[in-house]
Amino acid sequence: MKSTMERADQAREKSQFKQAERLYRSAARDQGLVAEALLGAADCCRLLGRFAQASKDYSKAIPRLAKIRSPRVMDSKVGLALALRGMGQPQKALTLLRRAEAHYAKAQDPEGRAFVAWALGGTLRIAGKMPEGKKYLEQALSAYKKMGAKEGVAYVSCALGGVERMLGNATASQRHYRFANLAMRGAKDTFGTAYSWCGMGNAKRMQGDFAGAMALFQKAEKAYATIGDQVSYAYTLWSMAMTHKMLGKRREALKDLKRCTLLFRKTRDPRGLAYAEMGVAELELIAGNIRKAVGHLARAKKLVSAFAWEKLHLHWLCGQEADYKQAGSRFRPKKLPVNWP
Repeated sequence: MKSTMERADQAREKSQFKQAERLYRSAARDQGLVAEALLGAADCCRLLGRFAQASKDYSKAIPRLAKIRSPRVMDSKVGLALALRGMGQPQKALTLLRRAEAHYAKAQDPEGRAFVAWALGGTLRIAGKMPEGKKYLEQALSAYKKMGAKEGVAYVSCALGGVERMLGNATASQRHYRFANLAMRGAKDTFGTAYSWCGMGNAKRMQGDFAGAMALFQKAEKAYATIGDQVSYAYTLWSMAMTHKMLGKRREALKDLKRCTLLFRKTRDPRGLAYAEMGVAELELIAGNIRKAVGHLARAKKLVSAFAWEKLHLHWLCGQEADYKQAGSRFRPKKLPVNWP
């Protein structure tokens, strides 16, 4: 008969994060397992978008893991950094990740170095430092390939797909996401498959294939609703809103933006909320409702202080010059509606 921890690990591998979290918390009643169980529960909460709870669990797990001299103490600190990133604190996350990077380098831990390079790449993307983020992700991809870690290669490919899209390279973005999708489906990774479907949809959206994009978003939406991942679900809804906007379907776009706003509030994601506010503002600008648009733009302005890339979007919508070239991207908005990457 399998132990509670074994059943928790198995549920997590199947992307059954809610069930896995419950099992980890049950396992944590055993003092001999509490440190590892708390770490497992924290990871599940982070993957479900419950960043505040994940942060608490990581903070409890770290001293316990340190006490038993577990090598996973640094993994917990990387997890904490990713939870902070999810709550809109990329600079705090980067500080923790830089320390982890130095630790893994000193320990000559190739798996740890690949892991933290992936985390740094994604966090630098959130912080708006796309070219630097891409370099770290390419480093992580190379490391995982050398180790023969197929799962790592697939997830880093997804991350690279996102960065390439932001840099205006939709074809490269599609290539990375398609590769990841084949790998995820082959491994029967439900979460990763949904992640890659959404990425492929966004690449298609940037290429102007709105019908193809919507079909992929709908597949991802269904999967995320089943998994319970509120973060990726929310960004998928935002992507659907942008697609509906480009198709001239205002009512559907507003409905999607309302739904993703509720989720962004639940996950305490200021970056996501800024995107939603700018999405509504743009729809109001298209309709000629300037006063309403100004209100939404003012709310977005309060949310984007930590996010350089989103500031470029906001400046453009406010009629100011937005220098995407200086940020390393070929993306250039021309007129409303904008097919934002």
